[in-house]
Amino acid sequence: MISLRTVYLLLILGSGFTCYAVPETKPAEFKKMLANARLVQDFNSDSAVGLYNAIYAQSREAKNLHVLVESLLGLAQTHIGSGQYMLAFPKLKEAKILAKDLDEPELVLRTLSMEVGLYSKMGQSSKQLKVAFEYLDKAKSLGRSDDVAWMSSTIGDVYRSMRQSENARKFIEDAQSHFVANNDTHGILATSNNLALVYDLEDDYSQALRMFFNMLKHRDQMSQEKIAIVYSNIGRTSYRAGLFDQSAEFLQKSIDIREKLNDPHRLAKVYNEMATLKKLEHDFGEALSFGLRALEISKNLDSPFLLRDINMQLSEIEEALGNWESAYRYRSTFEDYNRIVYNQEKNEDIANARLEYELGQAQHEMDQLAWERAQAEDRQQLTIYKIIALALLILLIAVIVVHRLRLQKKRLKMAIYEHKRSAVQQLDKAISDKHSLERQLHLKNQELMTHALWMLDKNRLLVEVKKEMELIGARYNISSDDQDSFKLLVDQGANVDKDWAEFQTHFNRIHHSFLSGLKNMASELTSKELRICAMIKSNLTTNEISSLLAISPKSVNMSRYRIHKKLNLPHGQKLSDYLFQVNFDEPQLQKNAS
Repeated sequence: MISLRTVYLLLILGSGFTCYAVPETKPAEFKKMLANARLVQDFNSDSAVGLYNAIYAQSREAKNLHVLVESLLGLAQTHIGSGQYMLAFPKLKEAKILAKDLDEPELVLRTLSMEVGLYSKMGQSSKQLKVAFEYLDKAKSLGRSDDVAWMSSTIGDVYRSMRQSENARKFIEDAQSHFVANNDTHGILATSNNLALVYDLEDDYSQALRMFFNMLKHRDQMSQEKIAIVYSNIGRTSYRAGLFDQSAEFLQKSIDIREKLNDPHRLAKVYNEMATLKKLEHDFGEALSFGLRALEISKNLDSPFLLRDINMQLSEIEEALGNWESAYRYRSTFEDYNRIVYNQEKNEDIANARLEYELGQAQHEMDQLAWERAQAEDRQQLTIYKIIALALLILLIAVIVVHRLRLQKKRLKMAIYEHKRSAVQQLDKAISDKHSLERQLHLKNQELMTHALWMLDKNRLLVEVKKEMELIGARYNISSDDQDSFKLLVDQGANVDKDWAEFQTHFNRIHHSFLSGLKNMASELTSKELRICAMIKSNLTTNEISSLLAISPKSVNMSRYRIHKKLNLPHGQKLSDYLFQVNFDEPQLQKNAS
């Protein structure tokens, strides 16, 4: 039974491949086009989308499904990078179906991984978990232990964001066990960070801090960005644990690194956290200083969430200092940003709801197809059970049926064998006919050349006879009238028109439509020029043509020049090469030759 994914694939190919009229593209060209699209993807999303759409169209025309999936993944990644999540989903959906039907595990895993990241950006944890588990099952079936470990770590982090610490710890510890067994420092550090955050979630601050400090022992293997993240995590956990001095120390270290890395968004967040810490210590002057620094940095950022939190922080600090006017001003700004955030969240909720509806509709259709398939399979299974039961009850009938099936199978094999044998015989006959046709054409060509040479020899002989007659007449004083009568008889024997008619008859048997086709193509060609074309086509030299037509070689060359000009041939192209190649009626030629 055909799978649902295959049906979907056939619908795509059947509906789409005829929609574009693009030239055939080779795999190497596709590879270059994908590389160019990826090159502009990070700094010009519109250009990247245009390039990927062109690749998508051409790969559908060329029926290159691998490149088709690559273009879909590129489009999805570009849409995700520009925040156009609604546009990314259908591309990922189509890519996933095609990748599964192509049976390319790498493409399937990449598609699922991208879908996990998309749900993460949209904050849809439940759907993120569903796709992550699908990725996990696929990686396990392929024996990709590293991929299993990394996705287990991701699943644990999703559970942590959902505040399900027990599930989070289980998956993160499983991933960490794999990384420890394989001495994968990068994986160990990543899972240690996630596990420490789980302990922080459970208010086990001492264990969380112990894990963060253990990570710092490997700081020589960590980037400055990751060290700054660990410092920030230590700072947050420390002030939750009431260790304010330690919190201030590590938040300041994070600030120092962030300033060097020129990371304004995270730098503003750490300054705001320092303001929170100083506020908890009732050092409102320092808190105000850090808060103002966070506000100054964040003013150039398009981050209403961060600006809302900073203004709320400053409002509380100014209120604690008794600066009611400043507190009111910051509170008003907080309210403005809060409305912006509220509107953004509402818009995202509406977009998510629309997306949920569209995905739900698509899922409903897929579920309906799956249900119909399941029903068909159930009916088929029930039929099999009935057949088995009937076979058990009526063993003799079953034996007879099996015997008949074997006979039918044997007959089918014999029929297939006979069909193959007949096909081979037909092929042999076709090859034999082809060889016979080639021999006949060769004989016709030989016959034409023999006739041409005969006419040539005849005309040469008659020319010699005329010359000899003139010598004899002069030697024996033969009268002029007798010499003229003899020359007339010789000229009648060398009748060019009669010779041409015979030559044309033989020529047309081989090259049926050559003369008429040439005349149609260049109507200004004279009959004499057509004769010369036919003789050139018959591979006769200039001297031979001059003898046959009873003209001088110079006249033949002049005629060749005029023919070349009338046919509008390029300056460097030889007339003989053109006439050898041109063929106005190949099927008719073969028919006449046979």
